[in-house]
Amino acid sequence: MRTAYRFLLLLGIFLIAAGLHAQNLMPQANEKGKFGYVDEQGKKVISYKYDEAGPFEEGIAKVKKGGKYGFINAKGKTVGKIKYTLILPFTGTYCRVAVGGSYKDGILKGEKWGFLNKKGEEILKPEYDEIGEFENGITYVLKGKKYGLVNERMEFLL
Repeated sequence: MRTAYRFLLLLGIFLIAAGLHAQNLMPQANEKGKFGYVDEQGKKVISYKYDEAGPFEEGIAKVKKGGKYGFINAKGKTVGKIKYTLILPFTGTYCRVAVGGSYKDGILKGEKWGFLNKKGEEILKPEYDEIGEFENGITYVLKGKKYGLVNERMEFLL
C-alpha cells in the first residue's frame, strides 16, 4: 500500500512539474514569420514551424500549420490531429471544432462541427451543421433539419 501511495505521489509531482514547464513556454515568431516556443531565457524549445501559435494552457497549445488548427504538447508533439478549420476555446473539458467549409466575407460557411477533449480526441465527431456550448451539462446539435440534445458524457437525450 505504501509503495502504491509513493508511486501516485511521485506521479502527481511529475505531472504538475510537466504542466508548469508548459506554462513557461511562450510562442515566438522568427524572422520568416513562423512560430515556435521559447523558454523563460529565450531558448528555443519547439521549432519555428507554425503559422500561428497560442499560449500553453493545461499542458497544450493551439497551433496552426498549413491552414489547419490543432494542439501540441510541451515537447512539440501533436495532440490529436492538426486538421481543423476552426477551434473555439475550451469551456470546461471540451472545445468545439469545425472541419471543412470556407470563408466568405469573414464568415465560415459549410463547415461541420464536433467536440474535442484536452487529449485531442474527437469525442463527438465533426458531422453536425451546428453545435452549441454546454449550459448546465447539456448542449444542442443540428444535423440537417433535426435537432438533438447531448449531455457532457456525449449521450443523446433526444
